[in-house]
Amino acid sequence: MSSEEMTPNASDICKTLKEIVDIIDYPRRIQILNTMPPGSEKTFKELKEATGISVGSLSGHLKEMWHAGLIDKTSERPAKYKRSEFLTYLISLILQGNRNVGDSLPLHWGQHRRVTVETPMYNRGDGESSGKSYATD
Repeated sequence: MSSEEMTPNASDICKTLKEIVDIIDYPRRIQILNTMPPGSEKTFKELKEATGISVGSLSGHLKEMWHAGLIDKTSERPAKYKRSEFLTYLISLILQGNRNVGDSLPLHWGQHRRVTVETPMYNRGDGESSGKSYATD
């Protein structure tokens, strides 16, 4: 494969950025991510206590972010959640003002992302609903 074939075009980069923003663009998801500083791990109970989000809503948001590859979950019991390497990488690129953020973004997103399908309207947690694509089992 040539380097031209591996370099994403502007359309691929924009599509990738939109998919990421669509997953994160929920006040409750941002609230959850804010309770997980880089390097920290939180149990479901700790996240619930820190955010005040209901069990069902928290579970759904964590599942969506896990499927999107934005958070990781340990297999131990109780499970612990943390920011994924991909999300940490993306945040570091943005904070550094890296103008080449798009060069490797679609590749990294594809490596960390799990299955995505179209699902029905989902309550965003801010009184809005969205008919976007979300990951599912």
